[in-house]
Amino acid sequence: MLSRLFKIGNFPGFDAIVLKHNIIMHIGDGAIFAFGIYFVYAFTIIPVFIQQAGGNSIEIGAVPVLWIMGLSFPQLFFTNVGNTEKRIKPFVLKYAFLSRAMYLIIALFTFFILNHLGRSSGVLLLLFLYFLTAAVGGIPIPGWFHLFSKTTPIKLRGRLLAVRQLIGSVLAMAAGSFTILILSAIHFPSNFAMLFLVAFIFMMISFFFLSRLKEDDELYEEDITRTVTNKLRAVKFILKTNKPFRNFLIADALVAMCVTATAFYPVFALKKFNLSSSYAGTITIISTMGMIAGNIFLGYLADSQGHKINLVILSISSLLASLTAIIANNIFAYSSVFFFVGIAISVLGISRLSFVTELCSPKERQFYIAMLNAITAPFSTFGVAAGAIIGFLSYKSVFFIYIILAGISVVWLIKKVEEPRKPENK
Repeated sequence: MLSRLFKIGNFPGFDAIVLKHNIIMHIGDGAIFAFGIYFVYAFTIIPVFIQQAGGNSIEIGAVPVLWIMGLSFPQLFFTNVGNTEKRIKPFVLKYAFLSRAMYLIIALFTFFILNHLGRSSGVLLLLFLYFLTAAVGGIPIPGWFHLFSKTTPIKLRGRLLAVRQLIGSVLAMAAGSFTILILSAIHFPSNFAMLFLVAFIFMMISFFFLSRLKEDDELYEEDITRTVTNKLRAVKFILKTNKPFRNFLIADALVAMCVTATAFYPVFALKKFNLSSSYAGTITIISTMGMIAGNIFLGYLADSQGHKINLVILSISSLLASLTAIIANNIFAYSSVFFFVGIAISVLGISRLSFVTELCSPKERQFYIAMLNAITAPFSTFGVAAGAIIGFLSYKSVFFIYIILAGISVVWLIKKVEEPRKPENK
């Protein structure tokens, strides 16, 4: 079945046995990691956690900002660390383990320390630990995607990423159910500490699959990743000469701003419809339904038509989420907000970095990914500004701003961003 789904024997330069093994390892790593992350999901669970800990609207809005900034900004400074050899796997494994250990640290902090701190200091320390978790986890991302790309043919990448996410989304339905049970049965803050502990356990299982990947140099690209000595000069040169990448950066910056809306959707739902914190688990289930729908179709769409069309779908989904949040007058209608969020998140996982890898050579891949994340991550600070606006105006006012941003990103993607796979661009 696996061979038929991915047509494993049809890719020159890839040994069929090794490719099949690596596909299984990639799926196991991605699906189980996704299962773990959904217990402490940045876009549904953590904003509710911060609210329950006493956080205000600015601190809640900071959650996706800290997550995106942490994951993205440090990457540019680590692209040459451990990357001067053909094998990138040891570097990836080192930081993948450290990032997983951070979830255990947060669990222990929440179990034993949080209740002994004041509201302000407790929330600030939680946000700091969460940012640190993202920062450590972000360091190996360019290297991991380089490893993924080395071990996966270009016309399998969208499909494989989608399958990983699809299985992870199905597992996340169970994670959402367990989250509801844990949040309702255990008192705060031990309930959230338990979620971080469970997340850590499953992430370590995913680490086993990651460690089993075969990075056989003789089967893949011969070029060693290019070492960049003057990174600022390299960034300036690429921005000046690579117009398709420059146009995509603008679209990605708009998307980074739109994504910060996800912190406010669950908190607004709890307040507007007078729901308990355990509803965060239901939110996770609904968002994963959107991810399942997205992963079923969008991986194949990317492999056949390219990743640009998926990115347009992402922006449209962001627009529909904010629009629904404004007009929904009951919790059943409002639930579709999280369905649209799930679709948008599935596209982020399938097409964002995959699109970038088609705008550069294999040896430039890690630097381009790190540069993309470092340049567009600061735009996620809009989430803090949005939280401040909520304090003066209302949630609906901020959602209207998000509608405008998403609309601009749709137009920009259609008009200005080129699909690299067009015949004239090959």
